[in-house]
Amino acid sequence: MFDFSGPDQVADFAVSHGAKIHAHNLVYNILYPPWLANGNFTPDQLQAILKTHVQTVVRHYRDKYPGAILAWDVVNEPVCDPYTHASDRGPTGLRITKWSVIHKPGSNDPSDYIELAFQWAHEADPNVKLYINEGGIEFKGQKWDALYTLVKKLVSDGVPINGIGFQCHFDTHYDHPFSELTDNMNLLAALGLQSQVTELDCVVSTAHVVPWSANAVASPGSSDFNQQARVFQGTVNACLLAKNCNAIIIFGAWDPGTSEDRSWKDKSGKFIGPFCPNILDQNMNPKPAYSAMVKAASGN
Repeated sequence: MFDFSGPDQVADFAVSHGAKIHAHNLVYNILYPPWLANGNFTPDQLQAILKTHVQTVVRHYRDKYPGAILAWDVVNEPVCDPYTHASDRGPTGLRITKWSVIHKPGSNDPSDYIELAFQWAHEADPNVKLYINEGGIEFKGQKWDALYTLVKKLVSDGVPINGIGFQCHFDTHYDHPFSELTDNMNLLAALGLQSQVTELDCVVSTAHVVPWSANAVASPGSSDFNQQARVFQGTVNACLLAKNCNAIIIFGAWDPGTSEDRSWKDKSGKFIGPFCPNILDQNMNPKPAYSAMVKAASGN
């Protein structure tokens, strides 16, 4: 049984205000419902479950909100991070997930579920654009290499994929040149794919954010927010310079309204923060990051 009541409220709000929707997401490697996580299913059963899920969700929003859904993130975060456990690492740098036992006929490739998910989504709505959404691919490195290898294979196999979403979760100590983001997007353009910035934010931290650990600045000042603005501006500029970047989506508009404001816990389990990651402050006043985005978008 499917319960669409929660996400339908979001869609209702968007449609009533004349907005279009980039929908997120159909297949993920965490946050399984308990019945699925604890169930003992065969590969054939898992394939049927995933296909039913993908096509039921896509058709629901195709039919209830005709023309409102611009795109779907079909698969979210399929690539391993540096901290992914060795037992969860596939041979090409992709995560081994619950869905990795699903295969095409005659294949044992653990990434088959990705190809099938795109095919099922396309069957359910041939008019909607289909994306992979991933973080940590904004710069050169192993994660980008694994994602690019996957995407080249999908394109070569004729999979109906339209683009890649770059999450762009940054911190105020981000030190990679934004030209690498443009370069990565242009490599996708050469494959005939679009790029989007899909989850842009920048936490104000005392040092580089490492997996599951960050330290908030006790009293952020102008230098912190100016550094945050540099990151937002650099990201917008990178998108504008790319041949195929067609959207920038921010991860929440105001600081208290996003999980990134209080995403981490200390050793006692207490939430820490705030990390002030967005373009509007706690009173919904524009921060320097807001002006920086406007300046970059206007070409000034």
